[in-house]
Amino acid sequence: MYGINYTVPESSHDNRARFHARMYAFAESGRLVGLKSKSLERFKAEASKGREGAAAAFSAAESVYNKTMAKDKELKRVLVDAVHDHIEVVQNAANKTILKAVPEFAYDLVVKRAHDQDPADEQDKLDEWSAWGLPKKKTKKAKYQVVSYPPAPPAPSEEALPGASEF
Repeated sequence: MYGINYTVPESSHDNRARFHARMYAFAESGRLVGLKSKSLERFKAEASKGREGAAAAFSAAESVYNKTMAKDKELKRVLVDAVHDHIEVVQNAANKTILKAVPEFAYDLVVKRAHDQDPADEQDKLDEWSAWGLPKKKTKKAKYQVVSYPPAPPAPSEEALPGASEF
């Protein structure tokens, strides 16, 4: 296959992650495997640049979810992982608008957040979620009644026990 390389135009330097996401979508639609792989690699590199990278990737969410095929999860997974690692970027008003505009992204982020619960970090996560205005209260676990099988016989009545009434 051909060696694929591209440069980000000067007009897109403010958000390189968005440009790489669009290149990925273009490559996907044209079945350009090499370009798709290169743009995914570059999107990962941009998204992994800490909080700033996660914020840049977040702003590319509309391109990632609306321009790529629904069954293609690679780029979406990178985006969700980056934002999950720096969840504080959600507090930005523009990013809240993006969450409303791209409900599939919001859903994927919540599912990732729910599945990655670490008991050691539970209080930290409760603090983070309460910063969004969600209650800090832990939910109660369901209580189950232990039933022995077969059931134990009923307790004998006082009439069945001679001398029981004397106590």
